[in-house]
Amino acid sequence: MLGALANPQEAKASLLSSHGFAVLNVEYFGFADYEWNIRMEKFESALRYLQRHRSVDKTSGIAIVGLCKGAQIGLCMAGCMSGICGVVAINGAPMPAHNSHQYGEKVWSSPETNFTQSIGAESRLMFPIHYDDDTGPADCPVFPFYNRHYVSVMYVAGLNDGNVPAEHFANCTEKLLSSARHPDYTIERYPGAGHLLEPSYSPFCGRSKASGYDLMFDFGGMKIPHCRAQIDCWEKTITFLRRVTNSSNLFRGKL
Repeated sequence: MLGALANPQEAKASLLSSHGFAVLNVEYFGFADYEWNIRMEKFESALRYLQRHRSVDKTSGIAIVGLCKGAQIGLCMAGCMSGICGVVAINGAPMPAHNSHQYGEKVWSSPETNFTQSIGAESRLMFPIHYDDDTGPADCPVFPFYNRHYVSVMYVAGLNDGNVPAEHFANCTEKLLSSARHPDYTIERYPGAGHLLEPSYSPFCGRSKASGYDLMFDFGGMKIPHCRAQIDCWEKTITFLRRVTNSSNLFRGKL
C-alpha cells in the first residue's frame, strides 16, 4: 500500500510479484467511498481475500508493505487483525496522523491536520505531534502492533524526509518495540534519504505535485544518498519478506 495518492500505483506490486510473491495492491484513496475516518474492516476484507486466494500458499503468512499512509494502515492492521506475519513500514506513523482509524468499536483518533500552507511547504511541519516526545502525545494513541510478538516488523526511515517527521516515527517505533521486548524487529535509518523510498533504480523525486492536492509537496532527500538507500532498502525488504513468509524457495527476480 502506498500513501494518499489518487491514481493507481502498481509498479512496486508488479516488482514484488516478479520475485514470486502473490501480491494484492490495495488502493484506498481518491474513491467516492473514501472516508476521513478510516474503517479498518475494508482492509481486513482485502486481507481475507488474499488469504483465500488459490495462488496463496496457506502455510505462508501475509506480510504488508506500506509507504507513508500505507505504512500507517499496515501498522494498525498488525495491531488488531489476525493472519499477519510481518510489516515493512516506510516513513509512516505508528499512530493515527491526518485520519482517525476505527476497527469495530475501537477508535484511534487523530488531531486534525491543516493542508492549507503555501505551495512548496514541508508538510512535516503540519503534523500536530510533539517532536520531543517519542511516545506521541496523550491525545494521539499509538497502534498496539508492538504487543504482537508474532508479527515481525521492519521500519524504514529516510532521515531527510521533508514530508513527514520520519526520524521521530522511527524513534517512537523503536522505543515501543524495545519496551515490549519484541523478539523480531529492525529499524533501518538512511541519512540523506527522503520520503519516497521506492524500489532500486527508481527515479529520485524530491518535490512534486501529488494527485488529489492543490499544492506541491517537498519529499526531501539528496539524490545520491537517496538512490543508494533505495537499493539497500529494496534488497533488505525482499530478504525480510522471504524470511517472514517462509518463501525462501520462490523464484528470484532480477530487480
